[in-house]
Amino acid sequence: MFPYFVYELREVDAEQGHSRFVLECNGWDKLSPAALNDVFDALEALLDEYGYIDNRFRLNVYKQGIRQEVPDPDKNIRHHRILFEVRLTRRNKNENV
Repeated sequence: MFPYFVYELREVDAEQGHSRFVLECNGWDKLSPAALNDVFDALEALLDEYGYIDNRFRLNVYKQGIRQEVPDPDKNIRHHRILFEVRLTRRNKNENV
């Protein structure tokens, strides 16, 4: 069933209250990439430079590079990928929000 999407979040760095993750978003569609582009456009609009903060942690998300078209062995399938960097900082109890 197309379009088809897979998301992977992996930690790439961590030290004393700070963690850095890469969110890899992959999508496949047959022939026309219109639905694929719509989802990736929405992801970029929602996540690029997204920030969240509360009394426990701060979360920031940034798009890394450009949307990539990945070659697929099946010429009828379009495969796109986009990467986001996710930064998570745990807050001290005494910090102001």
